[in-house]
Amino acid sequence: MRGCRLMAGLFRGVVLVVFCVGLIHAQRVAVVDVKEIMEAMPEYKQAQKTLDSLSKEWRSEIEALYREIDQLWRRYREERHLLPEQMRREREQEIIDKEKKVRELQRKYFGPDGKLAKTQEQLMKPIYERIYSAIREVAREKRYGIVLDKSAGAGVVFVESRYDITDAVKKR
Repeated sequence: MRGCRLMAGLFRGVVLVVFCVGLIHAQRVAVVDVKEIMEAMPEYKQAQKTLDSLSKEWRSEIEALYREIDQLWRRYREERHLLPEQMRREREQEIIDKEKKVRELQRKYFGPDGKLAKTQEQLMKPIYERIYSAIREVAREKRYGIVLDKSAGAGVVFVESRYDITDAVKKR
């Protein structure tokens, strides 16, 4: 009895795999290089320049604050033996608080929900929408059921050039 259930389950799995493979073979497949398309777009280049500029500006600001903190620590180490206990604790706490503020600023700028990520999303979203709209149009026009992005490392090892629609999408 148990063997029959196992065989039935195995049979269903094999049938499902065969069905999926048949379904995929029934679809026309094309590939596109989204990265190549983006890099050819002036809007993408401008967005990258903006993001690079903001990143550089914010990194400089944070580096300057860390240099300032480093100087405060050096000065504190030189003077601490001359300071009363209470003043030492206050200076240490002041420096520690500044370090926390800089780390918070770093998260504010570069964290997963930081300004850089939000700006990137804001700048790139219209670019992605434009690319994917063109991909959809070309795929429908040429009757492709599946379009893979070969720049995304989706495991595309070889593609005949007749299935690569990158140039058609660039034109669109």
